[in-house]
Amino acid sequence: MNRKKLLLSGIYVLSSLIFFNCSSGGRKKEKPKDLKQPKPNVVAYVAGYRSFDFTTIDVSNLTHINFAFVNINKGEVVFDTTKIDGKALTPKDIEALNSLKKTNPELKVLASVGGWSWSKGFSDAALSPESRSKFAASCARFVADYQLDGIDLDWEYPNQTGAGNTFRPEDVHNFTLILKAVREALDQQVAGKSGVHYLLTIATGADQDYVKNTELGELQQYVDFINIMTTTFTTAYTKLLVTTVI
Repeated sequence: MNRKKLLLSGIYVLSSLIFFNCSSGGRKKEKPKDLKQPKPNVVAYVAGYRSFDFTTIDVSNLTHINFAFVNINKGEVVFDTTKIDGKALTPKDIEALNSLKKTNPELKVLASVGGWSWSKGFSDAALSPESRSKFAASCARFVADYQLDGIDLDWEYPNQTGAGNTFRPEDVHNFTLILKAVREALDQQVAGKSGVHYLLTIATGADQDYVKNTELGELQQYVDFINIMTTTFTTAYTKLLVTTVI
C-alpha cells in the first residue's frame, strides 16, 4: 500500500518547523524592523489512489500540492495507472489539481515520485552517470508534459530496504548525485525563459537512520526545500507500526 498515512481525506499536510534565535540569557533577539519574515510553506500530499474530488480542495491557505504518487519504470519517471485498493491512478487528477490555480494563482503543483511502495527503482536509477542522466531527463520531461511546477522525490529510503527495495551503500552519495542531475535537467529546460523556475523538493525521514544514510548538508544545495515526514520521529519498531496502521 502506498503511504498508509494518506487515508481519510486523501490529503496529508506537512507543517513547517520554525526556529527562533535566542541570546544566551534566554531573551529573544529583536528583529530588525525592515526584515520580512519568510512565508511558510504549507504543502499537501494528495493521494491519487483515493476516490476524492480534487476540485473540492480548499487551497486558500496552501502553497504547494504534491500529487502522490508517480512511479519509476526502467529508470524513468512514469505515470503508473495501476489500481491501488481498487482505484486506478489517472492523469486527469493532475489536471484537476492544476485547475485549482484559478482559485489560488500562487499555488504550485508538483508530482511526488516513489513513496513507500514505489521506491524500488531509485537505487538503480541513481547508480551510474548514465542512469542518473536518464532519470533526470525523464523528470524534466514529466514536468513539461503535465504542466507541473516541479518534481518531488520521495525515496524511502537510500541505503535502507524500505518496502523490500533494492538498496546499496552507494545510495548515500548517489542520492546527492541524482538530485544534482535532476536540478541541472530542470534548469536546462527553462534556460532562456525569463522568470521560470522548476521546483525540486524531497520528502525525508526524520530519524537518525535517515540522516546517517544521506548527505543532507551537501544535497540541500540542489533542492528548493525539504519536506520532513514527522511520522518517523520514532524508533524503527514504532515507525513500522505507524506506517502499517495509520
